[in-house]
Amino acid sequence: MLQMKKREYYDGLLKDLLKKQAYSLAQIIYGEKMREKFEVTVDDQLTGLEIFASQKKIEEFADLYTKLLGEKDHAMQLNIAVCESIAGNLMQFDSDKERTKRLEMAEKLVKRILE
Repeated sequence: MLQMKKREYYDGLLKDLLKKQAYSLAQIIYGEKMREKFEVTVDDQLTGLEIFASQKKIEEFADLYTKLLGEKDHAMQLNIAVCESIAGNLMQFDSDKERTKRLEMAEKLVKRILE
């Protein structure tokens, strides 16, 4: 019961911080939530992707992206909403130096969708 309340608290706080575009603070809260050892959901990972994409942190984004897509056997199930969220976040990396990495991740997403 207490774990559920703590999770709801973190989720609400993160939602409010993202709404206010306080991405640096949201990253800190996200890190604290991950340390709590809650079961990681797709929504948790999408929140992390949004935080890192909004701050243009391509390396952190790529690490979490790899965990989300993972290997075929261990990867989370993708649906239209998840794919749209990932693609939207990928589009935030618009500089020339991020182009190659962004294209690699986009190609991996397309391959996963077509499987």
